[in-house]
Amino acid sequence: MLRKVPGLLQLARRLNPQSVRLAPSEVFVGALARDAQLAGVIWLDRVVGIFETSAQHDQVDVASRVVGSTLNEYDRRCVRATNTAMGLGIVKFDEYLGRWNKTLGEAFAPVPQSIAQIPADVPVSQVPFEVRAYAEGMLDGVSHVLSPSR
Repeated sequence: MLRKVPGLLQLARRLNPQSVRLAPSEVFVGALARDAQLAGVIWLDRVVGIFETSAQHDQVDVASRVVGSTLNEYDRRCVRATNTAMGLGIVKFDEYLGRWNKTLGEAFAPVPQSIAQIPADVPVSQVPFEVRAYAEGMLDGVSHVLSPSR
């Protein structure tokens, strides 16, 4: 119903507290760093059917996962319009996704990368502890730092 009246749809989005977007600098006033040194990259997957947290270190392409999952967060109409523009030759792939993937790839290349797989049934409240233990071990060069989740 709201889509039939574009002005009403925009009003509903503007007044819906779940749709409100704030810049991080508005929320964390004075608490954001302007730059940081990247020590490592860990992609987190919650996996059904595994019983222990594990990791992949070899041949890991975290940059593609970051780009792909981030694209899912964009407005589908914008993504479709951009893909159409690439198909028409208006937007070049290497100027859109290629450059983004290259930038992330160059940023991630000099640091350890891995994919941590955590059992899907681990309570959400425990996930930060699993990730922290893994990250600390990864940065210290420990090859198998994941504790059983149970």
